[in-house]
Formats: sequence, C-alpha cells, structure tokens
Amino acid sequence: MRRVRDVIRMKVAGLPSREIARRVGAAPSTVRLALRRFEAAGLSWPLPDDVTDTVLELRPRAKSYSSVVHFAVDDSEVRMCTELRGKASWFLPFNKGYNDGAGNPLKANELLTSSAAPFSERLRTM
Repeated sequence: MRRVRDVIRMKVAGLPSREIARRVGAAPSTVRLALRRFEAAGLSWPLPDDVTDTVLELRPRAKSYSSVVHFAVDDSEVRMCTELRGKASWFLPFNKGYNDGAGNPLKANELLTSSAAPFSERLRTM
C-alpha cells in the first residue's frame, strides 16, 4: 500500500477503517492489515522525521503464523478442521479406516487402535 502514512493519520484522527479505505481507494482488509503492521512495528504517531513512506512499506513486519489445517488426535481417532471458531469449529474425520469402517487399523499385539502411526505416515507422504 502506497498511502500508509495517510491511513495512519486518518486512523489517529478517529476515522473508521471503512471510511479510510474509501478515501484511499483500498479494500478495508488492506487498511486493517496496514494498521496491524504499523502497531506491530512499534511505531507511534506522529512519525519520526527519518521515517519515510518507503521505510513504512519496507518496515519489518511482525511474524504471523497461520495454519491451513488443525488436527485433533487421540488414541483411536484423528480429525481435522480448516478454521478454528470455538464451539462452532467443525472437525472432519482424517482416519485411515478399519474393516470398511471408521477408526484406524489395529497395530500388532495391541487391543486399541493407534492413530498416531497412520496419521504421521500420511503427513509424510503429503
């Protein structure tokens, strides 16, 4: 975004992100991202004189981590979810299946199924 300084100035002036986005011709999500990066960089308004627009754009960004999928694993089942939303999260089965049914295959000399082995093997082959 080329108008980072304008976005920050308008936010400090109290304008909502949607109005800022309309004025600079950007998507509201782009404005929110620019504001998060500004906060993560530890800068404050007014900006120091040595902070140019180029420095604002190239300023190191805070590390952000995101996951494509989340797994829930127990002794007999493996489930996956693409988006965690608290109680509204929906986990789908990620089991190998056993005798044309749910769960995972029995390991030799074990009474319970072991999902960790098939699960880790499948992750290695993805």
